[in-house]
Amino acid sequence: PQGNASDFPKWISMLEHYNKEQFGPECAGKKGCITGEWNELIDDLRGKKADEQLQAVNRFVNSQSYVVDEANYGEVDFWATPLQFLENGGDCEDYAILKMFSLLKLGWSESALRLVVVQDTKLKVAHAVLVVSVGADMLVLDNQNSKVERTDLIAHYAPVYSLSQQQWWLHSSAVDTQSNSVAAGANKSFAQND
Repeated sequence: PQGNASDFPKWISMLEHYNKEQFGPECAGKKGCITGEWNELIDDLRGKKADEQLQAVNRFVNSQSYVVDEANYGEVDFWATPLQFLENGGDCEDYAILKMFSLLKLGWSESALRLVVVQDTKLKVAHAVLVVSVGADMLVLDNQNSKVERTDLIAHYAPVYSLSQQQWWLHSSAVDTQSNSVAAGANKSFAQND
């Protein structure tokens, strides 16, 4: 653990905007309601087994449109709230953010969920995924994979840093590859790389 997440202004800005957004149940089922389908998914998954929830959330979020940040927001790297992502599509961290908040709405503990920025060692690009702790397993929900996979089965991702809502962690691979530069990981842009 490295401390609180205030070192990540894009993350903090996204959280602040998310806390102001409205996702009320009055939207569910209404035609043209952006969050209606999301609300219905959450309602349908309540009380189901963990693996069913993870697979369904991964599948639903992965079905959203992939759009690079420059096309959406005119910025190289923009972290969208769930509502912004549902309205506009997004890139890898936006998929991971919506997955995280979907599971939180389903009652998952914040301590079980991490948005993880990784280096894809095959493609040589930065990428973001959601990692979920379930018992002794760490599972990856990835917009590039329709299946939820255990971390030990994914050899081409080297974790750089991870975030919960309030904390962040620097991973040992980041220390090795970035000369222990926290700022390099915190400010690294990965738009169009995921």
